[in-house]
Amino acid sequence: MRLGCGGCLGSLLLLSILGAGVLAVVWVGSRVAGAPEQGPARGTERDGLQAQQTLFEIMRRSSSRRPPGQRTRSEYVLREAELNALLAYHLGRVTGLPLTDLAVSFVGGGVIELRGQLDLAEVAAESSLLGYLPESWQKAGVTLTLRGPLRLETETSRGQARTLRFEIEEAHIGRQRVPVFALERFLATNDRLGRWAVPDSVTSVIIEKGRAVVQIDS
Repeated sequence: MRLGCGGCLGSLLLLSILGAGVLAVVWVGSRVAGAPEQGPARGTERDGLQAQQTLFEIMRRSSSRRPPGQRTRSEYVLREAELNALLAYHLGRVTGLPLTDLAVSFVGGGVIELRGQLDLAEVAAESSLLGYLPESWQKAGVTLTLRGPLRLETETSRGQARTLRFEIEEAHIGRQRVPVFALERFLATNDRLGRWAVPDSVTSVIIEKGRAVVQIDS
């Protein structure tokens, strides 16, 4: 009789553990599928044209760079809403990046957030922590948000382009925060998410709240 009771208790305990596991998967799945509560500023088509003009002017000044002793410093401001309008209205999907509906938040203090849409399967295939989710969920579109400091690498080897390096310190899928190490293979496969080439004339990129200040010597 005692063995029978022990067996019943063991079964109940096992069922409780399985039930908690199912609830945990459902809870995580609902957060993964959910949209982030706050998004970046989205500008108008006219804002996109302003961003396009700012970037064109930086490239123009960079292509006509004078000798070192004759250079002057110029400063350009690129606002968050302008950049996102450029991405939305004039660029569409950026070649080489796995994300659609790409948007950037200038958080301030040197930190940015990069956000975009993709199928969960694209991330889950490269992550052992997300592979346990049901296959039907993995076919759903989700929002991937990456956050961290953006730094200009000024010391480059001869022949290499100067780059902006995005040091990803936080990651969210939907509203669910995930450890960055769980996305290491995905990020390694899509390394353009973390490194962007810029003209050699760019000497400083300062990320402030809602805007980026770009300084060039030309």
